[in-house]
Amino acid sequence: MAYQWSSDLETGNMQIDTEHKALIKAINDLLDACNGGKGRAEVEKTVNFLSSYTKTHFAHEEVLQQKYKYPDYNNHKKYHEGFIAAVDSIREKL
Repeated sequence: MAYQWSSDLETGNMQIDTEHKALIKAINDLLDACNGGKGRAEVEKTVNFLSSYTKTHFAHEEVLQQKYKYPDYNNHKKYHEGFIAAVDSIREKL
């Protein structure tokens, strides 16, 4: 099941929305690589991209959240840390 971008996901920040679209594409690419039998190399490539890109994206997002005093910043940062840990765990198992 592929994830789809919708206007409900828009934040109003062009950079963040563009990065979210790239993350959705990477997740869909990973699902496609796993479900489509595209091989270990393609799965590894996609997981490595996802690992790197999430760290970059989350750093961008957290800077904006701090700048605009996002009230749920600490919980959102913990979610980011958990997501990064999950992706890195997958990467280490490959």
